[in-house]
Amino acid sequence: MTRTFDTLQNPAVYNVRYSGALEEFVLTSILAYECGCSMKVMSIEDNGCKEYVGLVWMTLERVPSAHGKRKRWSETDAVDHLFAERWKGFVQLICNAYFSKRMVWYPLDRLQLEMSISCGKSDPPELIAERARLIFTTLKTVAKLF
Repeated sequence: MTRTFDTLQNPAVYNVRYSGALEEFVLTSILAYECGCSMKVMSIEDNGCKEYVGLVWMTLERVPSAHGKRKRWSETDAVDHLFAERWKGFVQLICNAYFSKRMVWYPLDRLQLEMSISCGKSDPPELIAERARLIFTTLKTVAKLF
């Protein structure tokens, strides 16, 4: 996962498109989720990588079974409680928009507001947009609607 995350952060160095690097990272994260990996056992030093992997895994947990819910070969939770509390609203807003309203985008100002409520601070719009794109790419990969 760290290799695909590095490719995602530096696509020009690896001579790939950002969208291709994002899809590869999402597929690798999905495979790790299905194999039973969790944030507790991952030995990833980079917090950004852990955050992105956690967002993919939280998204997978919110996919309705009618849309192809992924099997997980572990009884433990994929993400820890603190991470889930911090990102639950952010991921849920995007998942609801995708499945209920068939939206493939979400207003950044609302996502920033959610972050400021749940975290006490909000990141710049470009980081919010990148995380939203990660979640939408995950949803597109596991539950195509279009």
